[in-house]
Amino acid sequence: MQSLEKARKDFYSTLEMFKKVHTREELETVEDKLKKVRQSLWEIDPEFRAMVEENKMQAKIKREEIRALGKIKIAGKDSIPIRLRLKGEEAKRKIEDYIEEWIQEHRVKVLTPEKVAHKEELLCPICLSSDRKNVVNGIPFCIQCRHKLVSKSNLKEYNRTYRRKWNRKMKKR
Repeated sequence: MQSLEKARKDFYSTLEMFKKVHTREELETVEDKLKKVRQSLWEIDPEFRAMVEENKMQAKIKREEIRALGKIKIAGKDSIPIRLRLKGEEAKRKIEDYIEEWIQEHRVKVLTPEKVAHKEELLCPICLSSDRKNVVNGIPFCIQCRHKLVSKSNLKEYNRTYRRKWNRKMKKR
């Protein structure tokens, strides 16, 4: 029977041999030697046995945790761990807060009926050309006729009043 010191030295020297392996044949011989040395160390050293058993238990616990996580994911919303659920709710709250801030910064002003009339399609009452975004003194303006633009819905009424004014001016001359 080997001594404890010699068995440990053989084990660690065999582990060091793994670093120097370059071919498959060398690897197989070192593996065989490691199995034999490990078996002898297992028989002699109780500390080694306890260490290996502890590693096996830790590996088993880790496998069970991974399986449990998989079952939790499959089971659904109710079985999600509390800390994960809280993390998700916090992230959701942050996103909602960010959206609220963005809305406050970029809030669209409420348009009055007069402004809405300007927002609908504007036409020149004389040549009926559409709005080309020309503005004179803040008033939409037709460059061809040199006349202010009117919304499509107010066009007929505007033409009546405009013609009446024009006729009155002509009579005065």
